[in-house]
Amino acid sequence: MTDPLLAGLRERIERYRETGDGAAVLDNEVELELAALLGPNEGFNPESYHVGGMVHWLRYRAGSTSGRDLTEAARLLALVHDHGRGYEIPGPLRLILECRRAG
Repeated sequence: MTDPLLAGLRERIERYRETGDGAAVLDNEVELELAALLGPNEGFNPESYHVGGMVHWLRYRAGSTSGRDLTEAARLLALVHDHGRGYEIPGPLRLILECRRAG
């Protein structure tokens, strides 16, 4: 079940990046897709966490009024960053995550 969810969410990320259309990441279905991808029985999958974190980040950037999107983006991408696999992390979050280790 994870592969179709990942593919659909990746497509939303690309659509947002190409067009800047916030609807690609802000519609109500995205929340359901994220819940299915990152549900409590799914365990840690760095690819899923990265895609989930990026969708939350883009929702925040697209004007989501939920503070939850920024919090979830930071939480998920921190786990991916700490896993050490070279995934893309948005600059502002990368800076914060790297500063955690310096302190």
